[in-house]
Amino acid sequence: MGTPKEDFISSLDESVLEFVRTKSPNCPPQGMDRILPKSDFEAQTRGLTMTNARDLVSKLLEIDPSKRYSASEALLHPYVRSFRREEEV
Repeated sequence: MGTPKEDFISSLDESVLEFVRTKSPNCPPQGMDRILPKSDFEAQTRGLTMTNARDLVSKLLEIDPSKRYSASEALLHPYVRSFRREEEV
């Protein structure tokens, strides 16, 4: 998380590009461990870990839509799959 990389910024429409380059702040990247600090819960199900939670959130919040997780991809992520019950599918 932080200011998007130049390859993404340069792909923006000109009206947005001007705003991003002149008005938006330059924010250094923040790791997901800082955004989602250590949790006190104990994982009782395989896949239900803070590492997997951080990974999923970072993929869902990807600013570049071509790199962002789709709903289908999110449903296959280990964190979400830990809630899946085959009998409900």
